[in-house]
Amino acid sequence: MPPLQGYAVGNGVTDDVFDGNAQPEFAYNLGLIDPPTYQTLQEVCNHAFWNATPGSDCRKALRAAYDGFYWLNP
Repeated sequence: MPPLQGYAVGNGVTDDVFDGNAQPEFAYNLGLIDPPTYQTLQEVCNHAFWNATPGSDCRKALRAAYDGFYWLNP
């Protein structure tokens, strides 16, 4: 058998909570969220971005942050 030379991932989602909480941090590290906006997200969401309650301050802050990079494929 030849040695493995690579692999392909069709759907990289492994855990909704982990992946959902990682999106804002990933966007911040790419420079798609500015530091003040990211700081606000951390404060109002308490580092729990996944499945924020509709109408909450966290959901509003996430919407404002996502508006800057909505065009990316999550």
